[in-house]
Amino acid sequence: MKVAEHKRSYKLDKLLPDRVTVRLKPELARLLDEERRERGLKVTEVVEQALSEHFARRPRRGKLSLLEALQKHGVIGAVDLGPDASANYKALVREAVDEKYGHR
Repeated sequence: MKVAEHKRSYKLDKLLPDRVTVRLKPELARLLDEERRERGLKVTEVVEQALSEHFARRPRRGKLSLLEALQKHGVIGAVDLGPDASANYKALVREAVDEKYGHR
C-alpha cells in the first residue's frame, strides 16, 4: 500500500473534499490492508465506513436535526384529547399547550 503526503482536492462548486490522501503509520496501514482483504472491500469503502461510524458516535457540537429540535422543545408528541376531540380539537389542543407551558 502506498503511503503519501496529506493532500486534499476540493470540488469547487460545493467545497467538499472528494479525495483525501493521508500518511499512515505502518501498523495502521497494515491493519487497514488486512481489514480490506478480509472483508473483500476497497480501501475507500473501509475508510468511509470507519469515518461514518466515528462521526456518528461524536457529539455534533449543539447542532440538532429538525426532528431532534422539535422533540427537544416538545413540539412533537401526542395528547389524549378524549372522545369529542374531532369536534373541539382546537380548544382542546390550546388547553393542553396552555397547561404544559403555563400560557395565558
